[in-house]
Formats: sequence, structure tokens, C-alpha cells
Amino acid sequence: VLGSQDLRKLSLLQWNPHWQCVVWDMNNCVEEAGKAFTAELEKKDVDFANLIEYVNPSGILPREWTNVRSAPTCGLDSLDLVYNHVRWAPADDKPAMKGCMLTKPPDRPYVIQEFVQRGGSGRVVVVAAHFPHPKGYWDRSLVELAGLR
Repeated sequence: VLGSQDLRKLSLLQWNPHWQCVVWDMNNCVEEAGKAFTAELEKKDVDFANLIEYVNPSGILPREWTNVRSAPTCGLDSLDLVYNHVRWAPADDKPAMKGCMLTKPPDRPYVIQEFVQRGGSGRVVVVAAHFPHPKGYWDRSLVELAGLR
């Protein structure tokens, strides 16, 4: 377990270009979102990132980062737990746990992985997840959308 001083030094990132970016790809959204994501990884020297609904992260990741892909059984959603493999390695004795937060139908993937600090003694458990919308989200969204017309 990392001490409180070490935890303050972790750099974390949540990135969700959303399905519309991938499906519609307006204004070259997939490529632009990928460029912006990798720029954030490097600029903020990120330890762990939760990359949601991006098509092929392996093709955009700088060489210091790699990913753990979610289970392919959670509907159309996917996510990647991206980590700096120069500083962190998955714990040998703890394989990634992958699943769906919603089961009927299967949707909203998650990945849980324990990591060990390279060259140190730190251990940390990281959760990457695509959380469901709050109850009533769709009703409120439709009302807000109607108000914009």
C-alpha cells in the first residue's frame, strides 16, 4: 500500500470522448480525441488513466504507456485502464478482474487491477469503470433537449 505522501504524487486521468465521437467521427473526432488524450498523458505525466469508449488505444499510446482492455461482453461499451509501465507493473499474483456493472442487458464495463511500483515497494489497486447514468437521466435529458429547440 502506498503511503499518504506517495498517493499525493499519483497522476490520474479520466477521458471519455463518448460514442458519438467514434460512431459519427465528425471533424475527425477519433484522431483529434486520440491526440488530445496522448498530449494529456505526457503533459501531466499520468500514472493511470480511465479511457472510455475509444476504438483502438494501442495505436495512439506513447511508448511509456500500455493498457488493459475491458471484457468484450459488455454491450457496445469498452474501456481501457491505461498505465505508465515504466513506473507500474500489474501484480503477478493478481490478474485483472473484468466485468459488466449492469447485467440485463450486459453493459458498463469495468477493470480492476492491482499494480506494483517498479523500483519501489508501493502497491495500488486501480479501478477503471464506465459508470451508468443516474436514475432518471434519460427523462431529464429529453426535457433539456426539448428546451434547446
